[in-house]
Amino acid sequence: MEALSIAIGDDTNPLMVAIKQEVDAFYLLLHPSKETQRADMAANEYHFNEFKKTCVQAMTMEYRNSGLLIDKFPNNEGGMQDAVHDLEVLLDKQQKLWNITLAPHQVKDVCTRTQEAGSKCYAKATGGNAKLYLASVAGKTDSEPIELTDGIPRKFVAADFAVTDFALHRHITVVSDAPIPIKFRLKLG
Repeated sequence: MEALSIAIGDDTNPLMVAIKQEVDAFYLLLHPSKETQRADMAANEYHFNEFKKTCVQAMTMEYRNSGLLIDKFPNNEGGMQDAVHDLEVLLDKQQKLWNITLAPHQVKDVCTRTQEAGSKCYAKATGGNAKLYLASVAGKTDSEPIELTDGIPRKFVAADFAVTDFALHRHITVVSDAPIPIKFRLKLG
């Protein structure tokens, strides 16, 4: 703002004079906030430096751990990885199919997955009706329901839940409407 005001300078054009007055007025409003921000940054510099110091210490420990693993498992990448990572989780595909028995009127959080609007789903309830939700919290029912009629398979996409934030709505929840136990099947993808 200050640079714009200086660039306009002493232009005598009435439009430029009006623009310069607006720019100067806006700059006068911003200037105290700018000074407050500078003071806050100076006050927080100690905390930032402490945070940076802690990060360096953590990374130093990580490098030491890596060196220890390399020394312990020379020329044995598999042994090193097994010692650090759960390869079953890293290499296996995510579960996509669930077969569940629901108690009468049970609400069950089936899984937690981030969906896209076009993510394909298949569900079927056998022995009674049920509703399926894409909830923001496990066990919650804060989306539009997918109605499952007894014995009739239903194909749908995640957009049918009518949620706007798929990063927030990640919990697939099923609710049994039946007074007796029912079977429920869900397939994602």
